[in-house]
Amino acid sequence: MKLLIHAINGVGLGHIVRTSHVADALKIIRPDIDVIFVTNSKYSSFLKKKYKTYTLEKDTRAVVEGKYSYDDYLRYNSMAISKIISHENPKGVLFDCELNKDLLMFCKNNSIKTVYVLRNSTAERFLDIKSSLPVFDSVIIPHSKEDVPCDQKEFLLSCPTSFTGPILDSFIPSEETIRKNILISLGSGANIPQNLPLFSVVDSFLKLLRTENSLIDNNQVYVDIVVGPFYEGNLDFSGFTVRPTTECLARDMYHAKLVISGAGYNTINEIISTKTPAVIVPLSRRWDDQLKRAKYFEELGCIKVFQKDILTPVREILKDWKSYHDKFPYIKSGNMQAAKIISNMM
Repeated sequence: MKLLIHAINGVGLGHIVRTSHVADALKIIRPDIDVIFVTNSKYSSFLKKKYKTYTLEKDTRAVVEGKYSYDDYLRYNSMAISKIISHENPKGVLFDCELNKDLLMFCKNNSIKTVYVLRNSTAERFLDIKSSLPVFDSVIIPHSKEDVPCDQKEFLLSCPTSFTGPILDSFIPSEETIRKNILISLGSGANIPQNLPLFSVVDSFLKLLRTENSLIDNNQVYVDIVVGPFYEGNLDFSGFTVRPTTECLARDMYHAKLVISGAGYNTINEIISTKTPAVIVPLSRRWDDQLKRAKYFEELGCIKVFQKDILTPVREILKDWKSYHDKFPYIKSGNMQAAKIISNMM
């Protein structure tokens, strides 16, 4: 029995990372199900270590960069993925991507079960896709019911919807870890205009640290930088530890005293799950309101949203670290619940 998972790369890594966590949970409860990935992400090497993976040529970053139109991209996806589905003959398809109505109907016409993973969306995006949601056999919302906007929740409750809670990295440290690093994450590292505000903040912070010999208030700080697999920028990282990717973001955060990053869905969830205070630089996204997400947790007192000066919020958190750490809410992983929904559908 096969499940095919279609996960795009968007402008980050969230879709493929999130669905890989769901696939890992599914394999625990249903080892008889063969999971196959088809993705537009060029960062698919980690998927290929565990799952059969098709990597498509055209991706959404190329759309953002103006290399071809969004309609051309969707037509290409419909053609390429329908061929893969016909070849693999899965019993179900899990979509964590833009809503492709042609692919959805292709599956329905071939009696293939369908699941859609839908994060909280902007009002504009939700209006665009809502008419297709009842067509899916199941819609997985990786949020608690309380976190979903009321108008969207009312409609979703009329569909075959399950609110699973966040999809998280399953890593849990075996013993208490020593937190000393400042972890800087550039997400995917894609060199697109939407990511430049974060790059600029990081550049300013590293320049300040060099000036002060990596001292903040006379305390030595250790910086760990994950630039992302698509990074092709020209920031000066001299004197600091730099990695292109990470095998486990949660493990990195358990070793960090503070995080500097954007406010992507996956990143914020790992920050909350590991209770790691952070200075957040919200980035502009077509389908996602990072500022709204970051402001919510700033109001709880566990993170700071970047304004104009990076050093001030970093100092405030380091001086009163436990206060920020203790204000994080508890969140429960929705990985297994999502896996059970898929298992029952299959």
